[in-house]
Amino acid sequence: MRKFASILLASVVALSLLPLSASAQEPGQKKGFFHRFNVGLTAVDFGYCPSTYEGSSSTKVKTDFYYDLGVSLKYGDYLSPVQVEAGVLPGLIFRKKDLVNDDDLKNDFRLISFAKVKANICDAFNGSKFYVAGSGFYNIIDKYELNVSGAVSAGIAWKRMDCSLYFKMPIGDTEGYPKCYVGTTVSFYFGL
Repeated sequence: MRKFASILLASVVALSLLPLSASAQEPGQKKGFFHRFNVGLTAVDFGYCPSTYEGSSSTKVKTDFYYDLGVSLKYGDYLSPVQVEAGVLPGLIFRKKDLVNDDDLKNDFRLISFAKVKANICDAFNGSKFYVAGSGFYNIIDKYELNVSGAVSAGIAWKRMDCSLYFKMPIGDTEGYPKCYVGTTVSFYFGL
């Protein structure tokens, strides 16, 4: 975790040396270091794992999905070529153990910390940007998942909102079949 924090800090320092984006260089705009930060509120983080095999057994199939809310701090606005974001996502994960016998749906609280690096690719429509991103997740509280997972995503960013689709997979030993998730995220950003 300490190595991850030092890499994130080095990224923020390196990005602070980049010139400001076009939107921040307009007359009348503040040009200080801290005005490049945005607070993010994640309204929707929904992921779905269609089916996984439990251990080495091929008879028990379960399905997982989760819904998280979150708060984050992002360096760079939506026009910046590269943006770095870190935050936490508290939420619920729902599990259906056995689809064949129609077991009850179980839910558990989870708390995930994450770091994300976004790179703008091109203009999309109505002043928005198309971007790709790589994310790392650490499970602070989730007794069923591995501690670390990674995701790749693509999305569209506006001045105050991001929407993305992602593919998330655990990193490390999965003891059987990995739990791969597809999901979507909608976040809103407010400048400091």
